[in-house]
Amino acid sequence: MIFSVNSQVKNSDGGMHTSDQPQCAPVALFTYNRPVHTLKTLAALQKNPEAKKTALYIFADGPKTNATNDDIARIKELREVIHAATGFKEIHIIEQKINIGLANSIINGVRYVLERHPNLIVLEDDILVNKYFLEYMNSGLQLYADEEQVVSINAYNPGGPVSYLYPETFFIKGADCQGWATWRRGWALFEPDGKKLFQDLHNSNLVHEFNFGGAYPYISLLHKQIMGQVDSWAIRWYASTFLASKLSLFPATSLVYNIGFGTLATHTLTAHAAFNKNYSEDKVTVFKQIPVENNEIRKAYGAGLNLL
Repeated sequence: MIFSVNSQVKNSDGGMHTSDQPQCAPVALFTYNRPVHTLKTLAALQKNPEAKKTALYIFADGPKTNATNDDIARIKELREVIHAATGFKEIHIIEQKINIGLANSIINGVRYVLERHPNLIVLEDDILVNKYFLEYMNSGLQLYADEEQVVSINAYNPGGPVSYLYPETFFIKGADCQGWATWRRGWALFEPDGKKLFQDLHNSNLVHEFNFGGAYPYISLLHKQIMGQVDSWAIRWYASTFLASKLSLFPATSLVYNIGFGTLATHTLTAHAAFNKNYSEDKVTVFKQIPVENNEIRKAYGAGLNLL
């Protein structure tokens, strides 16, 4: 697989900031052939006050070898959308000439940004964020920057029948993929070899816990990735962080809303109202706490996953 870097940089009219202010983490946005989704995602992100102080890296995957004329037209329209984007401190556009797939795009794109910055925030082109998203993510990255046990900040929570148990923020072992952030030290744990992860989980007798006590079949998804049935980087990210016994910060209510259901989706083809039921427009305040996972909170989170 060739990760071709054809990067273009656009300077925006972002707001002034002084050196004593905390730097906003860059955002990496991954796109392919959904111009309407991407336009909505950018519009939601632009509503965050921190957007004008944020560097935006947009990764655009290329056409597949069997791309139809309609496919090519959507990719062309997508690229017109991202080249017209404004409202950020600066915008870096990295376009692929050929299709490298979602997993390779994200794995290589995250590495590309982390070679240039100490941390990053990651979005895909079907994730709408509320107006407090960047404040929440940056606060988490700043508060836990030196806490080795914490490797990711996450913006999604499925909710569930016992979601009243959630404090405003809490820790879960592992990591998620619906609007997330990490540091160089966190991404250094990523293990791309799904077979190794699968074996380690079985050898350590951790499959049941990995599946949230049987609430969600994550091990089956990892097996599908190994077999080439799904192109998932996310299951390997979760498994990598879980096996390392690292924690991620989660909010009581979701700051992200997934609009990626339908025929153009990479993995999720049918809508499921349960997926976005815990979305809120409200602010989530991040406060420093001892990084430890509460078993009851993990069970509650698993109960929410069981409804997806």
